[in-house]
Amino acid sequence: MVSHRYKASVVWQAKKVKVNYAQGCSIASLDQSGIEEAVRAAQQSDVALLFVGSSSTAFVRHSNASSTSGEGIDLSGVELTGAQEELIEAVCATGKPVVLILVAGKPFAIPFAKKMSLLF
Repeated sequence: MVSHRYKASVVWQAKKVKVNYAQGCSIASLDQSGIEEAVRAAQQSDVALLFVGSSSTAFVRHSNASSTSGEGIDLSGVELTGAQEELIEAVCATGKPVVLILVAGKPFAIPFAKKMSLLF
């Protein structure tokens, strides 16, 4: 059981956290217009958390959102789709520590991650 003293400490520390959010890019589009905003957010942060990957058809079946994996979605390669690699490269160029979070139901080839010293 967690003591009340510990809970109060966690709440107090959470008030000191500031999240700088920017979408950066979509999963499927080649549009890079949001990458500059993501770079600015990373520059204003101690660490950048980058969520990249794919979107399953199960989650977007009844919407206009793009799907990049799932039944009936065949891709010719295993690289990240859209402008996601460009987003990663631009944020890494800031020199800030980057944690790459891969949200996917399939494997991706990300050979560039090793040379960029990304944290997983």
